Amino acid sequence: MGYPCFLRRPYALLASLLVSGLVLAACTPAAAPSPTAVPSGAAAQPAAKPAEQPAAKPIRIGVPLDTTGPLSVQGKAQQHGIEVAYRQLGGQVAGRPLELVHIDSESTPEAGLRVTRRLVERDQVDAIVGYINSATGYSTRDFLHQSRMPTITMAASAGLTRENKSPYIWRMIPSTFQWAYEPAKYLRDKLGVKRVIFWGADYAAPREGYRAAKAVFGDGIVKEVWTPLNTIDYAPYLSGIRPGDADMVIVAAWGADGVRIAEQYSAAGLKERLPLFGFASYTSEELLAGFPPDAIRGVQSAYVYCAALDNPANREFVALYRERAGELPGDYAYAAYLSLLMMARAIELVNGDTSDPDRLVQALAQVKLENTPTGTQSFDANQGWVTDFFWRQVDVEGGKPVNRCVDRLPQVADPIREFPTVQ
Repeated sequence: MGYPCFLRRPYALLASLLVSGLVLAACTPAAAPSPTAVPSGAAAQPAAKPAEQPAAKPIRIGVPLDTTGPLSVQGKAQQHGIEVAYRQLGGQVAGRPLELVHIDSESTPEAGLRVTRRLVERDQVDAIVGYINSATGYSTRDFLHQSRMPTITMAASAGLTRENKSPYIWRMIPSTFQWAYEPAKYLRDKLGVKRVIFWGADYAAPREGYRAAKAVFGDGIVKEVWTPLNTIDYAPYLSGIRPGDADMVIVAAWGADGVRIAEQYSAAGLKERLPLFGFASYTSEELLAGFPPDAIRGVQSAYVYCAALDNPANREFVALYRERAGELPGDYAYAAYLSLLMMARAIELVNGDTSDPDRLVQALAQVKLENTPTGTQSFDANQGWVTDFFWRQVDVEGGKPVNRCVDRLPQVADPIREFPTVQ
């Protein structure tokens, strides 16, 4: 399959990068060659066979993903998304073969750093697209920076575009402030939610998200609930929630914790009296199958993707993903899919020459994909992802929970001005 339509569009910015000729040529059908005239009275001679050209050296992209451990569901979805992008690229970029070097980062920051060293030092990759664990985002930062390795990370670590910013690391996932700030404003301004109970898993990412929600709701956060990771029984926490005290419970906990919260919240009879909202990937399609349908029905969330979007680019993406994974794509799969396409576009902008990492990251700053399944994609001045968010509500179809696309929050950027530092 050839490039999807949004990868075939030429961009005006190419003129500033001295490579417009190559990309425009790649996007424009070649003119038919003029026939060569045969001199009068001379017999036509067969054309000389052109000398064979040496095969182009492959571009090697390292793909460290958590395919084992507690984040393996998300990591495997990311892997499928990257493989869909690879297929749409036709296995090549800028006339060079594209080679993906997959490696398991095992859901721990220690393993993440170890395999990153292997990709750079042993496998000699040209760039890296991967990660998800915020702790791994921080553990690999110094090595990636010192190695001058062009990297698109899907770790939400807010510091990677703040105190720990490196010119070689670009984040293709919303920061911990980004996934909370605009959705909190939407809850307040569009849905009229004034008083909330904030429920967070007790570690860094939810606490950073809490700061963003607090900036929006202020004293309207009437209660905070902080629960340890991997809590099994939430009854002691549920007993302190009274529906009359708030308009909604907003949750920053994911994976198995998110499932248990929704299940026990519903079983306690609270869901019908006090609506539940989940930040970020709370109801991402990769995770929805783990929820009891009746417990998650009606729960709202807002994040970067909605599989039910009806447009040609998304229909193609969903079909290719289902063919590969046997299920609908979600937020993690989609971010990974776009990450490879963004890196591929940057490589095209440098005419396939990956020998200068500084030139390649300068090209990343210029990348802008339009007409993707969710619209325009770009990076901001701090190397964070700018993308549309989608307001979603869970329905049940054929006994299975599915997201319905309710509304669109256009071009959500990391709120650096409001939150210039992580601390």
